[in-house]
Amino acid sequence: DQLPVTILRLGQLYGPSMAYGWTNVIIMIAAGKMKSIGRADALIHLTYIDDVVSAVKKNIGNEKCRGEIFNICGEQVYKLYEVFDAFAATLNKPGPKPVPYLPVYMLSHILRLIPDFAKPKSLRLLTPHRVKFFRNNSAYDISKAKTYFGYNPLTNLREGVEKMVEWYLSEYNLGKD
Repeated sequence: DQLPVTILRLGQLYGPSMAYGWTNVIIMIAAGKMKSIGRADALIHLTYIDDVVSAVKKNIGNEKCRGEIFNICGEQVYKLYEVFDAFAATLNKPGPKPVPYLPVYMLSHILRLIPDFAKPKSLRLLTPHRVKFFRNNSAYDISKAKTYFGYNPLTNLREGVEKMVEWYLSEYNLGKD
């Protein structure tokens, strides 16, 4: 608590240029090939990149925040399928169809025993960690950030997803249809 440090814990990032995980989601939904594992009703707390930048700016030189830890996320928590449906709606595609959780989870454990070069490319990302993402909740309390430094996330899911998809489509020359 004596270091002049503030820790900002970010929820799942999204927005233009955000590559981790979202590129595959956009491509798979656009191609009509995405599947959700189980009901995809895990809670997810997204963080739009502009809201992160705002939080960082409000923390620079803010002595009140020194030595503190804050969760930085969007205003609302969503079920994972709601996020996928927002991507699908933006792309004018149907949402992902569910596949049963338990068989996929078991398969992911078997697949981790096989070297990547020996697996079909489509199965290389099927890891136990990624499968658990569809079931484990990731929701955080942002009230401390609101109280200490007036954090106010402004970007809602629909707006953020639309900006993100628009950027990906133009960056990778992909058509919406």
